[in-house]
Amino acid sequence: MRILNIVLPAVILLGGFLLPIETGPDRSQIDQLKKQAAEYLKQSTLAEQRNAYAEAFKFYEKYKAAEGTVIEIKGREKLNQMKTRFEVHKKESKLALLKKDKQLEELALTKQTHWRNFLLFLTLVVLVLVFVVYAMYRIKIRFNHRLRNEMQERRRAEAQLLQSMKLESVGIIAGDIAYGFDQLVAQFRENVAGIVELVKDDLTCVRMLSNAQAASRQASELAGKLITFADGGWLVFDKVSVAGLFKEIMEHHPQLRPLLRRVSIPPNLPPIRGDERQLRQVMINLLQNAQEATGEQKIVAINARTVRLDQSNPLSLTSGLYINVTIKDNGSGISPEHLGKVFDPYFSTRDEVSRKGMGLGLAVCYTVIKKHNGSIQLESEPGKGTEVTLHLPVYTEG
Repeated sequence: MRILNIVLPAVILLGGFLLPIETGPDRSQIDQLKKQAAEYLKQSTLAEQRNAYAEAFKFYEKYKAAEGTVIEIKGREKLNQMKTRFEVHKKESKLALLKKDKQLEELALTKQTHWRNFLLFLTLVVLVLVFVVYAMYRIKIRFNHRLRNEMQERRRAEAQLLQSMKLESVGIIAGDIAYGFDQLVAQFRENVAGIVELVKDDLTCVRMLSNAQAASRQASELAGKLITFADGGWLVFDKVSVAGLFKEIMEHHPQLRPLLRRVSIPPNLPPIRGDERQLRQVMINLLQNAQEATGEQKIVAINARTVRLDQSNPLSLTSGLYINVTIKDNGSGISPEHLGKVFDPYFSTRDEVSRKGMGLGLAVCYTVIKKHNGSIQLESEPGKGTEVTLHLPVYTEG
């Protein structure tokens, strides 16, 4: 642009000077005419002094003609100079207008560039503000999510601590009573077995003693439930097959067989590290609850699979492999006001008439699972059934 501004005026000026100019006689011709006019004037004066007026008038006419020619030549020269200056002035004016147009064009281009830069800057600022707002929004969502998780974790931990305190208080009392009661029942069963041998020929007595033995076995099972609340209990840890647990339940508890029609357990499922007797009692308690909830329909789905939990799992369990067992029924469900109390000792959702036990079933399940370093959760909705989820650690050597 700067080169154009320098070259263009030079071209225009050069074109102005190169314009064709009308030229008259040169300077020597004008000087010759002036000398000739002066000579004519001198001759006219001399003739007038001699009183030769006719001759004087003749020379004066020639003088006037010569002077007229000189004036005419000068006039033409002046006119040509004026034309030349006019053309130059016109070219200069055109050049000035061209420069002004260039300046206006440059000014408009500069303004356009400034506006474009301003719009780009404004767009960048808006994008930065949008990014900052979005980042703050995402941070807020993550913070709220983390805070919600921490609050849920804290409430869960507080609930587990409260549940443990409840069970611990029950265990202090139930443990001492159960140990003594179980010993008495064991002595009673031994004595009844001895009496049966003595009166085995009397069928009436044998039948009555058999009923007493059955009652003593139920009393022993009740004592076992109470002993579960005591610290340690009677736990013997070993490899436990989940499929084996349900197989034994099906063989020895025919009343629960209708519930074991929809069992999905992979054949390569690893074993659990636990006490087989206690875990079998947990499964029996859960199936009995499902049986009472479903009534005549008896639709229960049992599934088992292997899961890996990391250190930040919501169950507050140590990281590693676990067996996830779910028992889901389509019963009447549990109301929300009762859902938080289902693991409390002696709590039952059934009325006094229909209660078959003391409300220790789920409390025993909770205690046994906790002693196995696992977790138990219960989800229920009125009219849609109940789902119990167990997490038990996989057996590892050593």
